[in-house]
Amino acid sequence: MTLTKNELRRKYLELRKCIEKHEEKSKEVYSNLCKIEEYIESKRVMYYVSFDSEVDTQYMIKEELRKREKKIYVPKVKGSGLQIFEIKDFSELKPGFRNILEPTEENKAPEDPEKIDIVIVPGVVFDLHGFRIGYGGGYYDRFLRRVSAFKIGLAFDIQVVNSLSGVISPDDEKIDILVSESAVYFFTRSHRKGVEN
Repeated sequence: MTLTKNELRRKYLELRKCIEKHEEKSKEVYSNLCKIEEYIESKRVMYYVSFDSEVDTQYMIKEELRKREKKIYVPKVKGSGLQIFEIKDFSELKPGFRNILEPTEENKAPEDPEKIDIVIVPGVVFDLHGFRIGYGGGYYDRFLRRVSAFKIGLAFDIQVVNSLSGVISPDDEKIDILVSESAVYFFTRSHRKGVEN
């Protein structure tokens, strides 16, 4: 029996909650991300801010802010969309939409998404064709349609499946690269194809 998108979402959210060595595996994901040519060469990166059992991007954001080699941007939910703000210190983030950390807007205007070189994309489950299932709000699909930035998803191995073709809709945006703790998968817009372990 084929699972629906909502059933898959529930299944993989439960699986993700059971991951052991979460912090260690998140650091392995970050290590693999930092080896990707497109990421190394990027100057402006938008990170999602992790919550619950997601791959820990809070650690990654802090590391990038410490290194000061890239400009770091973080999204804020506005209506049915996302706005992005540059941050220079992690303390600029406060609980916002669904209690997820977001940038405050004090003395700041949202940045133009077209300035971004790379968008780090969250998801509940990803496949080996570059498709993903998110949390159901469509915020990232709508945002990704607006930008020409390189799109990199982060996931634990347990969140990667062969294909989501039975549940993907025309509104679902593909990513260019998927990074897990044990592999990097290259999809569209990359001169490299296949998997690097």
